[in-house]
Amino acid sequence: MFLFSCDREKDIPLDEFTINSADFKGFSFELFKVVDFPGSQKPDFFVLVQIETHGELKGPYLSHTDLEARFFLAGEFEDSESAKAFYISYLPSQEQTLQQFALNIEPNQVWLIKTNSGNFGKILIIKTKSGQIDDNPFAEIVFKAELL
Repeated sequence: MFLFSCDREKDIPLDEFTINSADFKGFSFELFKVVDFPGSQKPDFFVLVQIETHGELKGPYLSHTDLEARFFLAGEFEDSESAKAFYISYLPSQEQTLQQFALNIEPNQVWLIKTNSGNFGKILIIKTKSGQIDDNPFAEIVFKAELL
């Protein structure tokens, strides 16, 4: 099932979002939207750019404002169809060992994320981008989201 809204650009599905390291925004599963931070709503996660020790950009990673362990890589796939099929059916069946950061974010990954309220959400990484904007490191992800 696809949900579309006329309010969003180019008929983007309602469960698809974009956040980047330059906008000071994160994602809230409970509000099911991109939120400003700092702001009145604490995001469940936000994106930063991972930088190697020699200054080379490695790509995007996810973090939480309190630097708590909230991330679990549930699966990564060679193609988008396999990733989407896993994402649609994935429900965590056991206690997962959560990580402080979601490192090495790549397309076709499914991440389980603990929310601020203690629930869980999952995201499917659709696209990633990293580089420089005005000599500042930049990272962006496009993802589908679902509160479990």
